[in-house]
Amino acid sequence: MYMDVLDRIREKAKQDPRRIIFPETEDPRILEAVDVIRKEGIAEPLLFSPEDMEQHQKENFAYLLYEYRKAKGMTLDKAMGLMEDRHFYAAMMLRCGFVDGMVTGAAHSTALVMRAVIHCLEINDRVGVVTSAFLMGVPDCTYGEEGVLCYADCGVIPDPTSAQLARIAVSSAQFFQDVMDKPARVA
Repeated sequence: MYMDVLDRIREKAKQDPRRIIFPETEDPRILEAVDVIRKEGIAEPLLFSPEDMEQHQKENFAYLLYEYRKAKGMTLDKAMGLMEDRHFYAAMMLRCGFVDGMVTGAAHSTALVMRAVIHCLEINDRVGVVTSAFLMGVPDCTYGEEGVLCYADCGVIPDPTSAQLARIAVSSAQFFQDVMDKPARVA
């Protein structure tokens, strides 16, 4: 049953709680989720609002972003402008190791979130494309792994090439195996 799988995922997270940043503090669903995460000890959530953005750190992150992307046309002025957005700032916190993960996109578009991720984080050389995946648990389902299915790239690459599809499949299978501790079956 898929609830057993979710319980196993929670238990695994409790064994090594990670620092996760939540830059959408205005969404009540996020606040509720953070309360649950804290109560269950699943992670160390960091609620992060625009008021938490420090000017000195914005400047540091902007310079790092400029250095990282100047070969792709990034200017220091543009990097400074991007650091005014909490998603870019939070993504730089992730890049610099201040946090271990970021949860966002509940109240902001996938496009905004993906721009921040693409600009601030590195693409895995083995995969070579930016992709997304999510797990869905379906009660009393005979498909998937105990009712858990992984859906890949539902919002990032609207018309993938066959090479991109192959890379997405490899990346999603690895994600599934990492989370579920079970071999993935790809369709």
